[in-house]
Amino acid sequence: MTDSTNNQPPPHVAAAAKIVDEWLKGQPSIPGAGPPPSTLSAAERFKRAREVDQSKMPPWKDPRAA
Repeated sequence: MTDSTNNQPPPHVAAAAKIVDEWLKGQPSIPGAGPPPSTLSAAERFKRAREVDQSKMPPWKDPRAA
């Protein structure tokens, strides 16, 4: 049984997490990806949504309709 007061992962898990973290930091960023939406103001989120080409989207359907 493990000690519930120790919140640290086992050493092999911490080492694997460090390897994955370093690999992720070395990957190129995704083109067109901006800051996370939580850092944008409401006006910025609205502007970004309006920049999406909506002509190719399917027509809206009321999910409550049968």
